[in-house]
Amino acid sequence: MTVYEFIKTHRGTIEQMGRILTSLEDCTSVDLYEDYMKMKTMRYKMTYIAQHLADKYGISERKVFRIVKRLSEEVVL
Repeated sequence: MTVYEFIKTHRGTIEQMGRILTSLEDCTSVDLYEDYMKMKTMRYKMTYIAQHLADKYGISERKVFRIVKRLSEEVVL
């Protein structure tokens, strides 16, 4: 399959993602967000969650908060 064929086949999905995602980094942050949701369900404190995820993913605590906020936003289609 060529890039053209892929885009032609998935054009609608790609256009929707272009409107929703602020960057492709959002796709790589899904695992972090899933870990966040598990820890939140287990009632860990937010500061502990942020510190743990920052260490695990090698990013700052502030970036963890930004990712969680961005991925928690409601999508309007």
